[in-house]
Amino acid sequence: LFPFFVITELLSYTNFIYYVGKVFDKIMRPLFNVPGECAFAFIMGLISGYPTGGKIVASLREQGLCTKDEGDRMLAFTNNSGPLFILGTVSMMFLNNKETGFLILLIHYITNIIIGVIFRNFNKTNERFSKVDFNLAINNMYKRNKKPFGTILKEALLNSINTLLLILGIVTFFIIITT
Repeated sequence: LFPFFVITELLSYTNFIYYVGKVFDKIMRPLFNVPGECAFAFIMGLISGYPTGGKIVASLREQGLCTKDEGDRMLAFTNNSGPLFILGTVSMMFLNNKETGFLILLIHYITNIIIGVIFRNFNKTNERFSKVDFNLAINNMYKRNKKPFGTILKEALLNSINTLLLILGIVTFFIIITT
């Protein structure tokens, strides 16, 4: 998880999310009813698995690139099992069958897309961004990106380590409680 967290953090300091948003807006809006920038969370969630998708959704929410309702909907289909877990652990260690692992992975991805489509109209508050609010969030993202690379790398590493320590703490806590 650590390399994925660091890469995700570093990409969030670039204009990569903005460009992903421009490219994928025509797909993400009609399919999932979320901004194109949310494609970054979806793609990284598919590539690296949980909790990366959820962490990116939280970052998009903090940066103001999506509303609370959009973030809630995104969590339903971006926070999923990664290919390394499904192909390595489930298919090879548990089932000892590589072909079945690819089938499980394909079904898992299709199911996440179906869940995203089903929840696209789920909206508790009818909260919508105005064009001004969204442009303000994009401008704030540009201001955030004007830091020296050393500072960006340090923040990316610290955020990644803190996230991993939080995950470790939660897992350890529940292991102690259940035993």
